[in-house]
Amino acid sequence: MHAIVAAGGDPLHEAWIPALPGADLVVAADSGLAHVFALGLTPDVVVGDFDSVTETDLERARQLGARVEQYPPDKDATDLELALDVVGALGATTVTVIGAGGGRLDHLVGGL
Repeated sequence: MHAIVAAGGDPLHEAWIPALPGADLVVAADSGLAHVFALGLTPDVVVGDFDSVTETDLERARQLGARVEQYPPDKDATDLELALDVVGALGATTVTVIGAGGGRLDHLVGGL
């Protein structure tokens, strides 16, 4: 099973969109939900502390049937780590991560 995980960093450059593989599972890490919607994908799961996702996007995800897992801001994992845990628990065998770079070195290093 292939999963796409969208983190909240820089959006996927448009030149790479055609190369994006199809996904059996789409998981958004907090504001990565905006990237999911921008790509025309439907989220299956949204995880994070929701400090940067918009309420509009979160409500849209709920209406589309996404499972929403909210965590406290004071946690020992990044939102991306939580999303990767979800795809592993749901049986993904391959994962494409988008939006993992941009702006915060601590998140980039955590993602790597």
